[in-house]
This record gives sequence, C-alpha cells and structure tokens, in this order.
Amino acid sequence: MLPTQSGTLLEVEQSSPDTLSITTLAEADFRQEALDAFTFPAYRHLVQAALSDSAQAVGLVAFSGDIPMGLLLAEQTQSHCSLRSVYVPPASRRQGIGSRLLERWEETSVRLGITCLETSYTSSLPAVAAFEALLRRAQWEEPTERYLFVRGIVKKVWENAEFIKRLDRIAPGFSTFSWQELTADERSELESRIAAGGAPDNLSPFYDEEHIEPISSTGLRYGSRIVGWQINHWLPNEPGVLRYTRTYVEPKHQRLGRAIMMLRDAIRRHYNSALLDQYPYFVCDVAREMSAMQQFYQKHLIPYAEKSYRSYYCSKELASCS
Repeated sequence: MLPTQSGTLLEVEQSSPDTLSITTLAEADFRQEALDAFTFPAYRHLVQAALSDSAQAVGLVAFSGDIPMGLLLAEQTQSHCSLRSVYVPPASRRQGIGSRLLERWEETSVRLGITCLETSYTSSLPAVAAFEALLRRAQWEEPTERYLFVRGIVKKVWENAEFIKRLDRIAPGFSTFSWQELTADERSELESRIAAGGAPDNLSPFYDEEHIEPISSTGLRYGSRIVGWQINHWLPNEPGVLRYTRTYVEPKHQRLGRAIMMLRDAIRRHYNSALLDQYPYFVCDVAREMSAMQQFYQKHLIPYAEKSYRSYYCSKELASCS
C-alpha cells in the first residue's frame, strides 16, 4: 500500500483493464457502504461529501461492470486540491488503475481552474517509496521534508531519558502550571495578544480546543506573565495516544531550553496522572527549520522512543485550461 497523509495508495504498473471506467462518485451507482473499505475512517466523510456532489470534496471511482476497483479522494479549495487517499484492492493491483485515477484527477482539476495539486504523507506508512515513484512518473515536484515525528512510551521516556533527570529544576523566575488552571483573565489576555500579533496564530494554545487534554498540557510563566505553552490533544483516530501539538516560547526566552523544559513538564504530568493507563503513548513533532530542536530529538528522545518518522509535502503546478 502506498500512503498519502493518512490514506493509502496501492502499487500499480502501467497497463490497465480494457473494461475499466472512471467517473465521479456523484455520477456512479455505488452506496457508501461499498466504498468505506477503500479509505481510512478519517476520510469516510469525504466519500459521503463526494457522493452528495459537494464542491469541496473530490471523489473518483474506477470500476468494471458493477465492481469498484479503485477510489481517489481529495479536498478542494478555490485554487488548490489536496490528495487525501487513493486505494486499489489487492485483486486489482498492478494494472495501472492508480495511475489512471491520478491522471483523471489532474484532467478534472485543470478544467475546474485548479492551479496546484498537493499531498502530504509520512515515511512510516507502507510502500512510501512506490508512492513517491508514482508521483515522479506523474511529474510532481520532489517531496520536501516538513516535520520529524517521535512516538514515545511515556513510562519509558520518563524513567530512562537523560534530559528528564538533568532538567529537574526550573530556572529562577519561571514556573509551570497545568493548562486546566488557566484563568478567564489570562485567557482573555492571551487571545488579545495573539490577535495583535504578539504570538503566532498558527501556534495558538486554543487550536482544536474541543480535543485539548488540559491535565498534561503545560503553561510557562515568567513572573506573572504567560510566556509559553505546550498544548496536548486527544487523537480521536488513535486510541491510547496523546499528541503534544502546540509548543511556543516567547522569542527572548527561546534559546534557554524553555521548550524542552515544558516538554519535560508535560511528560511529568502525563506520567503522574490517571491519564497514563488510558494514554500510555505520546507523539510530538518538530519542524525541519528548527534544527537545534531536531538535534535534541535525535540525541535525547528518539533513543527511548517507540518509533520516529518524517512527514513530507509534494505538489504539482497545473497549466491553465485553454
């Protein structure tokens, strides 16, 4: 299987069955139940949206007679279209079906005025090399690394990692607190600060607030001012795992190891709470641009982790439809 961000694409050759047809889900005569097995649960809402001919969801099905043989799902904005999932069942592989779905998607996108196709995927998913080869054959750009991910066992990291033992004291003037202790006044001040550009909006501690896990999520104060946070989330599609999602420290404190200190504090709170039984794992990530933090992950975190992997972004610019 060949992965996209969380979906799959199956390896194929360049030949394809003569009787194969490809059409949109809205035009095809298939019920959602017949197609649910062709993608991951996280993307089944796209099947439903494409069956309803939603402008935001793209669904292409390859079939022979009344038998579905492949499914492509994508999400569309005004000028971009993001590949989410492509799947061909085992009995239909190595017949060029995946390539034909990709070609039809590109042709359809050009007619709709889409200027860019894109996809994200991780190195941990099956047959990633074959997926990248398929994109290269379709003349996509070379993939760009975006994030390093580490999935760790909380108990193993807390009890063994050297940085856990070394950073057992907090610097003078700083203090940490559980995010569930955030006051209404502090929240209001943070919201105003972010709105005014005092902290990046894409690192807002209020991102996906419905799924924030407040016990292990950590705030950092310098004096009475909140100067950083490590916000963690439940993952609805990954039982037993907390994602350490949003990490931020004000620029003037960033070179003093405060982000690592908050990571340690989040692991401590996770380890010492009732969360540990239900969520024995955590996953965290660091952007490619943050080389010092990536080096820390490599040296101090990955040796005690269950696994590590990287995410990539790939795109293809489309010519205008004449």
